[in-house]
Amino acid sequence: MKKIKTESYEDFLKKRHASINTPADLINEFVKKATCTQSKSMKRIIIGEVNEVYEITLSSRKQIIVRISSNESPRFLPEKWAIEQCKKNKIPVPNVLLVENFLDSDNKKQICIEEKLPGQALSSLIKDLKEKELIELLRKSGKVLSSIHTIPVLGFGIIDDQGKGEFKTNEEYILKMRVENKEKYEVAAENNEMDVSIITRSFKYLEKYLDVYKKTKSVLLHGDFSAQHLFFDEGMLTGVIDFEGACGGDPVRDLAWWDYFSPKTEYLIEGYTNKKFLADNFELRLHIYRLHVGLGILNYYDYTNNANGINHTKKMFDKDMEFFASYEKR
Repeated sequence: MKKIKTESYEDFLKKRHASINTPADLINEFVKKATCTQSKSMKRIIIGEVNEVYEITLSSRKQIIVRISSNESPRFLPEKWAIEQCKKNKIPVPNVLLVENFLDSDNKKQICIEEKLPGQALSSLIKDLKEKELIELLRKSGKVLSSIHTIPVLGFGIIDDQGKGEFKTNEEYILKMRVENKEKYEVAAENNEMDVSIITRSFKYLEKYLDVYKKTKSVLLHGDFSAQHLFFDEGMLTGVIDFEGACGGDPVRDLAWWDYFSPKTEYLIEGYTNKKFLADNFELRLHIYRLHVGLGILNYYDYTNNANGINHTKKMFDKDMEFFASYEKR
């Protein structure tokens, strides 16, 4: 049984990012190609768990964001498709200046260069906001999420660079994919001193309530809709970033992701304008999708040795088990 050492999330991120570094001169070549100007300064940003991220100030004083993926299956092209659809629907998103594959020594990488949005991420603002101010920003966040969910998608699950989902049905996306990896989730639970019966019960609920979620239209999901991906400037929403996890599916799945990681979901829902999407069995669907999120994230946190992530996931599973135990007594 593997035991994870306890460390702060900040230390975890520093360790993750220390192992991924692209030479500055190579980055500058792509910056010049994307902007037709030179970079004046480059600042590494330790944020997120997957990509190298740099804030670059150009000689024109304009600022851009550079992200570099070392993933075998980089997601910047599907993200670009999602951003383009958002732009067509007047949803505030960053301008994508360049997406390109390249070699760093013998390592295959993909680079994405975007204009930097004005303002700060909501996650950075929260600590200084009054309750009333936070509620207002969450309502605005709910409204923009509702707009994203007006964009139709062909298929369910992770989209490709043409905007097509991996699966034909929501049942395949939510249940079949998880069933095929059940053994991995059980191993992850054992590795982290978690009651393995929680995995068994999670699958029981996903199967038992299949009729609740199997028939749904597919719309564009952000896939990682959270406070760190929403930018505000003086109370105005300036944009939504990071569509790498963009999917096709039930809108409630995005709300479940938020509910898993971010605060005060009820105010996000207050701002959400397409209430018809939330009308049928909303609370049950929310917790079904929370289970779907939890199984995937447990496996990921086990793989990356993220102690804080594992502890959070354990708490969320306990919360969901309590919900279903109570729901079945109604």
